[in-house]
Amino acid sequence: MESYTSTMLFACVLALHALLAFTQEPPVPGVCNAVHVFDCYREYSSVLFRKELLPNEDGSFNETSYLSACSFFAPESTCQLSIDHCPKNFKDQFARSEEGYKATRGIVCDASSLQALVRISSCLNNDRMHKCVSSPKEPERGTNPREYWCKFAQGSLRCVDEGVKECKHSYEQEKPIFRKYFAAVSNMFVCNALASGSASAATPHAFVFGALGL
Repeated sequence: MESYTSTMLFACVLALHALLAFTQEPPVPGVCNAVHVFDCYREYSSVLFRKELLPNEDGSFNETSYLSACSFFAPESTCQLSIDHCPKNFKDQFARSEEGYKATRGIVCDASSLQALVRISSCLNNDRMHKCVSSPKEPERGTNPREYWCKFAQGSLRCVDEGVKECKHSYEQEKPIFRKYFAAVSNMFVCNALASGSASAATPHAFVFGALGL
């Protein structure tokens, strides 16, 4: 198990890079506004940054914190509920996002899967990841934020093996869950490539590290 200090440093650095809003309540988007709805779904990907999910110094996990993380994900997202009255063609834009949300919820609400995600993400070497990933410039005001996050994410999966090179464990059991989770988040972001969470997720077009750095 990697040290608690390195775990904390990893989470803090990535959270800063990602500029993801940390919230203890489900996000509330603007009504019938595509950018706001995207931001709403994006905030759900910040669950891995919850400090209370990190392992204790003895490697154990706080079960109550994992129940709390699950409660953050209702059966239907607040994003979907808030646009329920919007025109059908507008709502249809986010059908895949909601599918990704539900798949994400299924993983987050399984404590063993979420713990596996936290274990591998806390070991990833931040410097190695950022040297490997060619990140686009942050989106300017008025531009499409989804394009930025997807571009950043699509080059990230190929760098996961590089990121865990110095870990004490191979994390071979965690990697499939890692890929499955970020494939689900990819759907929330409606990225161009649909990762399956299987071997096909190893292509450069799959979404991965986005919620960790997105």
